Amino acid sequence: MRKINGVLLLLALALFLAAVGLALAAKRAENRADAVWSVSLYLKTPLSARDSQTLHEMENSREFTAWGELPDITVADPDLGRRIQTEVLVLDGSSELVLPLAPVLSAGDTDGCLLGEETAWELFGSTQVTGEKVVIGNEPRVVRGVVGFPGAGAVLGGNVKGITGIGTGEDEELQYYNRITIEGGKVADAEEFLMMNGLDGEVLRLDYLRSLHWLTELVPGKWSDFSGWKDSFARKKQDFRLISQISKNSVELYYERQCRRYVWETGLEVVCVAGIVCICSIFKKRRDTVDTTDTSW
Repeated sequence: MRKINGVLLLLALALFLAAVGLALAAKRAENRADAVWSVSLYLKTPLSARDSQTLHEMENSREFTAWGELPDITVADPDLGRRIQTEVLVLDGSSELVLPLAPVLSAGDTDGCLLGEETAWELFGSTQVTGEKVVIGNEPRVVRGVVGFPGAGAVLGGNVKGITGIGTGEDEELQYYNRITIEGGKVADAEEFLMMNGLDGEVLRLDYLRSLHWLTELVPGKWSDFSGWKDSFARKKQDFRLISQISKNSVELYYERQCRRYVWETGLEVVCVAGIVCICSIFKKRRDTVDTTDTSW
């Protein structure tokens, strides 16, 4: 009897320690997800640098950052001669809206850039590289800071003239801004932004991967509004189809990975807690049985 009780206690302790570890891991994944934006706009027709500049001049009511990713761009240390091929995020606006917990690359900073931790290590063997010079494509930039999440790649603002290796004035006509992040991250503001500026795009709801709060959005104004239920379901189906079919950039893949990790580890934590509750219930029943037997004797 005592041996069985000891095994149950050890099992409960093991589950408790596992639950604590999973809770810490889930919190870490949640914090890493917070290191990037939450809601953005996916543009079916990307903007060029000139288009984005025009949009900034027209839109005075909301701060926003247009951004996109260029794959396989050469980033080099001009002094040591080290070079790597990596993704480069190009921003028109402040980096704070896209990477809220990273060092800020201010809007209009055409001389600076941010490096991911992994990229900094590959080029310099250190993450203490603020003030160092790099060449991105054919363009020299000064490192303003290091980005921890996501860890690879580079971030820069302004025109990408020379980045693609074309090196002509035609670079500004390349359409590479296919995302827009709006200050505040509210879905209603994002939808209004699309409509008011006549942009061909959709709201990208990757935040659905993080929790089940989207279920509350299915509920129409009135429970008896059957057409409202149908419309809500159709919108959510479209949102999830976009999430699954869209070609994600490195920031979105990072966010998706952290959200899935958060959900998985939180689920395992719940299983561990449920196991502890079951063991405690079994232990209590066994103790009550012993007490009853002793009384009858």
